[in-house]
Formats: sequence, structure tokens, C-alpha cells
Amino acid sequence: MYEQNFSFKFAGVLRRRSTQCADRILADMGRASLNDVKNLVVVGHGGKKDFIDFLAERFRTSIAGPNIYDLVEQIPDATGKTTVDPTMVSKVWSYRLYFQQETGDDLVRRGDIVVVGNEVLLVLSADCDLVRFWNKNFGIINAVSLHGLDQSNTTLKELLEICVKLNLNQPIHSLLAKVGDLSEGPFILPFVPKDGVLRNFIAIPKDLVSRRIPTPAGWSGFNKNAKKDHPMKYAYWDGAERLCTISEPFLTPIVQHIFSTLGGYGVPDYPEHMKTILKKILSDFSATPAATTATTGAPDAAASVAGVPVEPSSIDISNVASPAPGQEPAPAVIVPQPTLPAATAEAAVPTASPTAPAEPAPLEASGPAPSEPVA
Repeated sequence: MYEQNFSFKFAGVLRRRSTQCADRILADMGRASLNDVKNLVVVGHGGKKDFIDFLAERFRTSIAGPNIYDLVEQIPDATGKTTVDPTMVSKVWSYRLYFQQETGDDLVRRGDIVVVGNEVLLVLSADCDLVRFWNKNFGIINAVSLHGLDQSNTTLKELLEICVKLNLNQPIHSLLAKVGDLSEGPFILPFVPKDGVLRNFIAIPKDLVSRRIPTPAGWSGFNKNAKKDHPMKYAYWDGAERLCTISEPFLTPIVQHIFSTLGGYGVPDYPEHMKTILKKILSDFSATPAATTATTGAPDAAASVAGVPVEPSSIDISNVASPAPGQEPAPAVIVPQPTLPAATAEAAVPTASPTAPAEPAPLEASGPAPSEPVA
């Protein structure tokens, strides 16, 4: 019954490995005093979360080892038709995408998904600015608006259909993948925990929101350093409630994507004739090359394509007949030849074959052309 149950099968391995990791962390930190931990690990107003992040990173690096890798190898590949439970998939990915626990310090952080009245916002301001909020940001918090993917959200549908017919039936391959026929930028944030259920949102990077947060009560009594180092807290943001925080390794790419969408440089489009030329270049490159035969007197196409200038450097008279009496000589055939660099010009001069000596040229006789019999 429990043969295919993950927790039942691997609980023992995970418990033992987790205990070993915790023991190793405690042993390493046992060399430091409480004062050392306070001064070296817990820094500034973000100290509580910094301490948790420090422990989490140590635990993550410690838990990696042969036992865990062997555990993954023991998970069998899916065989036959597998019934996918959408509810289970939603819960697993919600757990992976978002940090949902309470932080315990009331601090606002980058990556927080926040409900403010009827708005849902993704906090974009940097953590280093939020911990010195009024000194760095002048009391202004920046965020991106998130729009609920509900069928009843007609406002969103009208916004997305300004220029294109809404077609969202195409698969989403990653968190920041292009959404349907929309322009680059918008992305889906699925399975956000809200009101006890998992809800889905679309983020539009250019739908920026800025809010001016008033200074907290008693501000006039703060000294200079207290004002400069005072952090932004949810207690100061009227009506704001944190739902969760986007976890790494997803948060950093999302922030980078948003800023790239806002500040990206545009490149002019090619005109139609340029598109046609470039398309032919690529088509010719990908086509199977046809068999070619050498032709005497043909221009060097490779040199021409490569950009080597072609000049008339020789005259081919092998096929020119002597003129009959009273006739004008036929024009010589000029054969274009590639111009060679000076360094290789000497090497290009034809030389006699070492095995076949050149025959002396026949003397030219006056009188009728060779093609006519001599009386």
C-alpha cells in the first residue's frame, strides 16, 4: 500500500541526513561565541532573516551528498499512463515558488507579494533601500501590479486586447516565458496563496506602482541616525498584508526581467527587401550543396563571394583562330582572375612542369590561315 509513497519510503534517510546536517552546523558554530554570531551573522535590521538565510544555506550545502543523490536515483521513472493530480501539482509548485511562512520581523522585502485594498502588488524596491527606507527612498516604495486571472476580470481582458486578439492557448514553458500573442514582458505568477486558496496572476512589468509612505509616529523625536537607518515595516503601510515572498532561484531572474523590460534598448526592424535577402542567405547556407565541375576560364566564385576583388589579369587566346586575309582579328576573351596579395603573387606565377618540359612554340608563317590548304 505504501510502496509508492515518497514519505514512507524515504523518511528514514531524510531524517538521518537532516540530523547529521544540523549536528555539523552546530559543531561548526560552536567555535563562535554569541557575540561573534551577533556581530558576524546577524547584521542590521534584516538580521533575523539574514540569520535564517545563513542557516538555510548551510543546511542546503550540507544535505547534498551520496545518500540524497542515491535517494533520487531510487525514484522510479513513470511508466505507462500517469494520472496527474492538478491539485497536487499546484501545491508542490506553490511550495517551491514562494516562501509562505511568517518572517517574524514585520519588514517589507523585495519579492513580497502584498495585498493593499483591492490591489495585489509585487514589491520591487531593493532590500538595501528598504532597510534605510526614508534615507534611501524618501519614503517611496515601488512595485509592479499583479492582475488576477479570473474570467470575471473584464478590465484585464480589455487591457490585453488593446492591439491583439487574446489567444492564451499556447503552452507556458517557463516562469518568464512569453504569454500567448502578447508582446514580451508580461509573465504568469501561478498558485499564489490568497484567502486560503491558490490564485493565479499575470504581472505586467510596465504597470508600475509607487506609493508614498508617511513617516511613523514619533518621527520628530528620532535622532539623525535613527531616521537614516529606519526600515520600512508593514505597520507603516496602511492596509498592506503580505501573502508570501518569491523564493530563489526565481526572484532574481524575475527582477532582472522586469528591469530589462523597462529599460531595454530597441533595434530598428529591417525593411522587406532586407528580410528577403537575409532569408535567402540562410536558405542557401542550409541547402545541400550541388556537385560542381571545374570550367576553364570561369571566374573564381569563391574569391568573389569572399570579397576578393576580381580584375582582368590574363588573356586566354587558346581558342582564337588566326584571321583570314582581309578580315579583322577576333576579339580576345578576357578572363577575370582574383587579385592575389603581394606576398603570394610570386607563388601564383605558373612554372613549367618538372616532368613534362614545355614544347617550343611553332613559328608563325605568313600567308593563308592554317585552316586553308596551301597551293
